[in-house]
Amino acid sequence: MQTNWSYKNAGIQDLVFSDYKIINRSNETWENAYISFWTDDDLGRPLDDATAVDSILNLTYTYNFDNNDDVYGTAPPAVGFLILQGPAVPSVNDTARYYDPPGSNNFVEKNNYKLLKISSSNMFHNADPTTGDPVSYIQTYSNMQGLKRDGSQWISPINSQPSKFPFSGDHVSSSGWLQTNGSDGDH
Repeated sequence: MQTNWSYKNAGIQDLVFSDYKIINRSNETWENAYISFWTDDDLGRPLDDATAVDSILNLTYTYNFDNNDDVYGTAPPAVGFLILQGPAVPSVNDTARYYDPPGSNNFVEKNNYKLLKISSSNMFHNADPTTGDPVSYIQTYSNMQGLKRDGSQWISPINSQPSKFPFSGDHVSSSGWLQTNGSDGDH
């Protein structure tokens, strides 16, 4: 079940909230299941957009690569997706704390559970053979795991280590792992 809502005059009128409830009604235990959110943000002219992730903040976002857009001009807007609360999963000696439903006064403490945070991020780069849009469920499942569509790992150019968070640098300070050009990418 998905519930979406927003507020008109609460100082947060540029936000949309989404709450998902996923219930496994089968007799089978789900293993290696991934829940993803996909978006194709176009900020004005789409060919100069770039994607990024901040795994500490649980945030993925799209921004203008060259800070100048044919539609918005200089200092164009950005758009982001923030995970406020991930799913509760079994975890010995942890306690998941949350309101159910969100925004209610029904506070829940669930012992031996924890709330998941963002576990990967990905981006699709048009028709690129390794990072382009997935064309099968196998490629989609690879993308959901933070892998390229061919199942290979992203390698950070900063430390030459595998990463499930491509483009996790800071574009404001131009530091870290950033896209090297703008494109019409999705994430």
